[in-house]
This record gives sequence, C-alpha cells and structure tokens, in this order.
Amino acid sequence: MAAAILPHVCGVPKSKLQVLNSIVPRYQRPAWVEAGDQFQTDERAEGLLQNAPDLLRALQKPCKAGRPLEFQVLLKEDAFPAQAQLAVKATLQAEAFEGVVEDTGHGGNSVRLCLTKPGTYALELSVDQSLLTKKPLPLVVEPGPVCAETCKLEFLGGKARSFGIAAVAGRDGFFLVHIRDAHGNTTTLAKGDELLQAVCRDPAVKILRQEPHSVGVYKVTYYTEKAGDFEMEVMIASKRTKVVVRLKELLTVTVQPNYPCRLHCKLKPPLAYRVGDEGVYVVEIFDQYLNPIQNAMLSLRTDTKCLQWRETKNMAEHGDPGHYHIAFYTEKCYKYIFKSFVNGNCGIEYDEPFELPVYILTPLPGELAVEYCFEDRQQLKGTVGVEGVIMVHKRDRFNNKINADVFNRTEDDRVFSIRCESEDLTIKPATTEDDSTFCITYFTKIAKTYILNLLLGDSVLPGGPFSLVIVPQPPSTLHTCLELPVPCTMVGQQGCVSVWLRDQYENLTSAEDPNKPLRILVAQEKNPLPLTMEQPVRFKCTDNVEVLVRSNVAPEPGISDLQCILNNDAAEDPPPVVVFNRPPAGAELVPTLQLLEFDCQAAPQCFV
Repeated sequence: MAAAILPHVCGVPKSKLQVLNSIVPRYQRPAWVEAGDQFQTDERAEGLLQNAPDLLRALQKPCKAGRPLEFQVLLKEDAFPAQAQLAVKATLQAEAFEGVVEDTGHGGNSVRLCLTKPGTYALELSVDQSLLTKKPLPLVVEPGPVCAETCKLEFLGGKARSFGIAAVAGRDGFFLVHIRDAHGNTTTLAKGDELLQAVCRDPAVKILRQEPHSVGVYKVTYYTEKAGDFEMEVMIASKRTKVVVRLKELLTVTVQPNYPCRLHCKLKPPLAYRVGDEGVYVVEIFDQYLNPIQNAMLSLRTDTKCLQWRETKNMAEHGDPGHYHIAFYTEKCYKYIFKSFVNGNCGIEYDEPFELPVYILTPLPGELAVEYCFEDRQQLKGTVGVEGVIMVHKRDRFNNKINADVFNRTEDDRVFSIRCESEDLTIKPATTEDDSTFCITYFTKIAKTYILNLLLGDSVLPGGPFSLVIVPQPPSTLHTCLELPVPCTMVGQQGCVSVWLRDQYENLTSAEDPNKPLRILVAQEKNPLPLTMEQPVRFKCTDNVEVLVRSNVAPEPGISDLQCILNNDAAEDPPPVVVFNRPPAGAELVPTLQLLEFDCQAAPQCFV
C-alpha cells in the first residue's frame, strides 16, 4: 500500500525514477535524490510507515538553514503498540539535533526540526530506539538567504608582511566581502538577481570591479594614487525587487605611499654647522605621487669616524608628515659623507633599500678662544733683551684649525694682534705662518709678568687675558753688586754680606749661569762664603748713630778683606761695583776699589 501511495505523492512515477537511476550514475546524483530514492525503496519503511509525504518532499530538495522543517509521519497502528513514541534526530559531524515530535493520535506524528548549519545531515526516525529505515536518510541543508547584518568585510593590506601585497598608491588594491546568511553561514548571492556594489566616499578612489573570489567571498578591486585611510561602503542590490541593502559594517582601507621617488625626495642640511653643537639634518621623503612617507624606516651611515647619530624625530607627529629631523654631533672638522637609506614604511620592508642622495657635510670650527690658541696652554715665558715669538694658532676647543678665510680676513695679517697695557713691552705686527698660524714678535728690557689680551680685529677674544713672564738674563759682571746690609758687626757674631745679582739690563735675577758659577771669597781664606738666596736684613740709621765705613786704601795686616769674585776669577776686569746701604738722610757711599773692610763695634740699634 505504501509503495502505491508514495510515488503518487511525490508526483514522480516509479518507472521514471528507475529510468533516472539507470541513466545518472549514483556518484553524480545529489544527496537529496539519493535520499528520495532510498526512502522509496526501503522495505522496512514500507512495513512500518503508513504515510510520510511531507518527509519525502523534504528529502527531495535541499532545506534552507534556519527555516523550520515540518512534516507529518503516520505510523502503522498494527506495527507498534499504542504507547509507542516517534523520535527524530539529525546528526552532522557527531553533533546531534533533536526534532520536536507531537503525537496527533491514531499513529500520526507532527515533526518540527530547525537546523541552522548547512551540510548533509544523517536523519534518523526511530520508535523506542528502533530505526524505521535500514540506514539514516541524508538530509541536505543549504545556507539561507543573504543577510546584510552578518556579512563581513576584510582588508588584507593591513596584515600584509610584504610590500608587494600591501595596499599601495598607484597599484590595484582589493578587499574581500564575505557573504553570510542570518546565522553566519557562508552563502552566495542569488544568481541573476542579487548584485554587489561598492562605493568610496573619496573621489580619489575608483572602484574597478567586483567579482567572485571563492565560495561566498567576493573580491572588490579599487585604484588610487592617494595615500591615506578611506572608508568603503558595500551594498547588495536586487534586480527583481529593486531594493538596495547596505551592509551594516563599514570598511576602512589604508593605502600606503609607493616607493620613494628620487625626484621628490629632498635633503635639507643645516646652513652652517659648528662642531660641538647638535646639528639637525632634515630629510623629506615622498613617492612619485607626492604622497609623504610618514612612517619610513630610516638607516643612516657615514664612513668617517667621530660623528654620532642621535635621535631621529618623525615630524608627522608635529603635523609635518614626510619630514624627518635627524640629530647628529661631532667635535672634528672632517669631511663627512652622509648616506641615508629608506628600508621600508609602516613596518613593511622594501625588497631593496632605497638610497637617498648623498650629502657632504663640512662642519665649521668652534668659536675661537684664547685658551686654545697656543700650542702649549701653560704660561708663556720669554727673556729680557731677546726677541720672543708668540705662535698663535686659530683653533677651537676641540683642537680644530680655523683657517683665516673663516673670518673673511685672508689678506690682512694684522687682524690677529696682542694688546698690553704696559709700555715696557714692545709688540710688532703679526706675520702669517700658514692659513691658521700667526707669529707675533715682542721685545722688552724689563723682567716682569705682562698681562696680555688677544684680539681678532677690534674684538677681544674670550678666555683671556693671558700672561707672559719675562725672566732676566744670567747675572752680568758689570751690574752685579756686593752690599753690606749692616756696616759693622759684633765680635763673635755672624756677619752678613749681600750680593745683588743683576743682568745687563739691571734686572734682579736669582738664576745663575751654570757655566759661570758665583762664589764670594774672603781674602786669605780658602773656603768661599755660603750663599743663600734670601732678602737681606737692612740697617736703618738714626741721627745720632755714626755710619762707620772705611775703604781699604791702606790695608793693614790682620784685617780680613772681603772680596766679591765673580766667575771664579778675582782678577776679572772691570771689577764689580760695590755699594753700601744708604742712610735715610745721607748720600750713597761708593768705594773706589772692590776690597772692603768693616769694624766690629757695639750692636746696631734696629734692623728692618
């Protein structure tokens, strides 16, 4: 009986199904055809089911995901007890879904099954865990209609690790549209009815084409020569209903600049850089479409040592994209060749680094100062009566030479000069030794320390003044004198004879000539008097004290004569000048001979 009813309900005679089975191979037939064929030829089902036309109809075409599947199943009353209950279960990849079964009486059952995932389910009908069919029936569920709320947009440019894949100005870019049904299942647009439309609010972006990419995925290709972020809007239009539905999600597409362009990249080095300062080297990087490359990966190199690369500041953070301030520092006036490379942008490396134009930097020396102008920075020294030369070097504090042309005075050697407030020092104009060295000659007859200022033009250089110490010459025979600070001494007490060493310009000196040592001998004594360089003690005369000084015109036996012998030669001609201390109101007494005697009397009144 069932075999007679089912073909009639399906509307397909059994003979035609048999012809279909013989013509179409089994592996080419859809699953829903297999299900209908299997169900109609299942002898077990014919023996247990009275009628199931809705189920047969459901098996003969795919069901839509999310749409409830409802059918009636009439069991043969004589095959099951009255309390028997029908159970319906659909299984997909080990995940089971139970159907809701309502007993309508007299073997009738109303079944409602809702499946949201697409696929081929194994449908089992059982009564008291006993299957009504020999094996589970294949139930095909396909995705539901397109739902604008669940469709997804995907931009791969932001995830690209290769510059060739990233969205770049001047190249075709694309993004993907994932078509989904209401339950998030991948689906497709209705063929011949639904169309995909993408628009960009920025007119600089052109939508080129929209085409299928894979199952449920459509590829939208666009083109622009402008770098930046662009908002894309996607719509689904129906030809049949003339309805346009916008996808809920908007997509932001980021287009990176193209490779740097040598014609548009510029270097802006500092106009004048002095060593010891922090210099700023500005690089402007643009592509061929004048898009600023605002997140460039820079590397800098110079083959010359002594230069330090410091902070690289991206000026895009300060509203100046494409500009980079590169700080550097050096203390040497060498010739530096700057080589700059752009290795990538926004973390995406180029296939090959892009080399910017080479820049050559020649730093200016630091500011001129007195303390760096002398070869020996210690105190300068000279000798009386001898022309001295002060070598002045134009150098900064890092010992860099400063050529004369730096000061635009290349033909005037007198721009470098020395000024001294004392008239005892004669200074001649400077002469040029080389581009950065000047020679200044001086002469004086007075031994002392001179305070000097170094001038460049009319300006006194900072770091000064400096000192020039003029030392006397070795003692001169003509100008060295012997003096008795005390004209008389007590018997048994130590006497003192002062020797004033003077050079030929009458400058006091304490420096002996090592080739002509000084000794003071007492007549008829073998050992010379001991010498100590110290200030002598002078006697101050009063009005009632007679200064007793007697020359040795007529020497008497027993009296020791003092004789000043210079250079170990007592007979040197002319003899040394011998002077005595001068009383406050008296005249200076100068003996005519070099021999001198003095008496031993009472102790003098005071010493100063």
